[in-house]
Amino acid sequence: TFVLNRQRVLDLCQRLRAADLGIEWGCYARVDLMDRDLMEAIARAGCTRVFYGIESGSQALLDQLHKGTTIEQAEEVVSLSTRYFTQIWVSFICCLPFESMEDFAETIKAAGEFARLGPQIDVEMTPFILFPSSPLYAQWRHLQEFSPSYVPLLRDWMPDDPNESKTWRELFTLVRAHPDVFAALYHVPGRDLKDKCNLFDGQRWLVQVLVGWAKSDEEFAA
Repeated sequence: TFVLNRQRVLDLCQRLRAADLGIEWGCYARVDLMDRDLMEAIARAGCTRVFYGIESGSQALLDQLHKGTTIEQAEEVVSLSTRYFTQIWVSFICCLPFESMEDFAETIKAAGEFARLGPQIDVEMTPFILFPSSPLYAQWRHLQEFSPSYVPLLRDWMPDDPNESKTWRELFTLVRAHPDVFAALYHVPGRDLKDKCNLFDGQRWLVQVLVGWAKSDEEFAA
């Protein structure tokens, strides 16, 4: 995370302004570390794009993830960010093994609400992925499974019967032999996983519609 060390970021921004390079750049930020002064400093140094990992619209789930933030706090920071940056990415995840359908619904709702905070906000939703070396990976690694039907990236490209293709069979063999390398293609069985995945495809479309509608709303026309 770029803003993890506040003083280092401020020093870098000061150097960038002094160098007057005229470049635009973006960074990964955190809602619990960003405030008006920091936003102004990095914006003046040429930062035009920021990314926030909100993760969930369910406060109970955020607490389980030890995010140390609230939905209200995230909304306030993202809303403030619209005054300083021309593009803001807001990311949510779904299909966590301990996520209920109620949590899932709250995340879908929050994604639409964040999309309406400003025309420069892009909302994305992705299924939960275990990243090696993370605390959750250590906790759930022994339960992770590889099933192409639960991987949007594969499902969108593979043929109806991938087992008939030598290339796809070899790919699946490689993925199963190296789960740490291909962790992004694995999932952890959890509550209502199949229903969530089916809903995710449809709700991802819904979020895209909400984002497009928010960007064309009259209140943002100015």
